[in-house]
Amino acid sequence: MQAQNDEILSNHLMYADYNTKYTSAEIQNELISICGELIKEDVVKSCNKATFFGFIADEATDESKKEQMSLYLRYAIYRLNMHFSIGITYLKQHII
Repeated sequence: MQAQNDEILSNHLMYADYNTKYTSAEIQNELISICGELIKEDVVKSCNKATFFGFIADEATDESKKEQMSLYLRYAIYRLNMHFSIGITYLKQHII
């Protein structure tokens, strides 16, 4: 845990009231969502500034017969070749 290396955080977690620790699953999920939005905004801004960008989506089926999709983004800014792996996710089956 990060609190072991951070005295202020450690004291906060030990002595704060339960409702002000911000450690519930709901709060943690909200923080993760906020971080995801900030990252997405930053990546979109970078792509908008880029001279070129490309987006690759690839689908495959794993050994357990689940479909997976990987997403990859690459862009060039001022002679820098930046890339960003968005992630791999399982696809839900849709009835058409």
